Amino acid sequence: MENDRPVEKTEVAKELSIGLGSQLFIQIQGTSSRLKSILVGALPGRYLILTAPRTPGVESYIYEGNTVTITFLSEGVVYGFRANILNHIFVPARLVFLSYPEKIEKHELRRHYRVECNIPAEISLEGHDAVYRGVILDISTGGCKFTFLEPENLNEHPIQVGDRLNTTFELMGIRNIRTISGEIRSLSMDDKKVTLGISFDQTNTELLNKIESYVNSVIKFL
Repeated sequence: MENDRPVEKTEVAKELSIGLGSQLFIQIQGTSSRLKSILVGALPGRYLILTAPRTPGVESYIYEGNTVTITFLSEGVVYGFRANILNHIFVPARLVFLSYPEKIEKHELRRHYRVECNIPAEISLEGHDAVYRGVILDISTGGCKFTFLEPENLNEHPIQVGDRLNTTFELMGIRNIRTISGEIRSLSMDDKKVTLGISFDQTNTELLNKIESYVNSVIKFL
């Protein structure tokens, strides 16, 4: 589903759109990893206060003047900025004081941002009794990629682009198994596997919101 790929639109945000207690990812100059942190304080225009990562060896890079790159996700938008370390303390709490960002870049992602996954699911074509069990390989609020082994009786109930169907699956964060209706937009067969590109109907708002929450929880770590 190429249309679900993320498209970034880079702009400069006018203010820091994040609340205290929000999770951030920081990369300190001299290190190669993005580390988790939490925003615990701020004085707009002056400084930010973040928790210091507990990764072994990171303390040697936390010093006044070193540069830090910050990224965070808020309401489907990825924000990023650079700041300098002003000070730090490790007792009674591990905190880092950063300069307040002068420029904040935001990267707006297309509404249907898709993420790879491995979710057991089944589909049933409208007007047929056949049920095909397989795996969802990627998902977004716009649809999913579903694959299954070609059954021997597939010719009895041939699948075609444009067919209406129901997709049933259980998603992390959803207690019960849910079903969403949709349409087959693409179909390919390779080595006894059938892969479908499925678009979801946008009428099941509750389930779409659950899918969006799942996708957002995944892209925080991308």
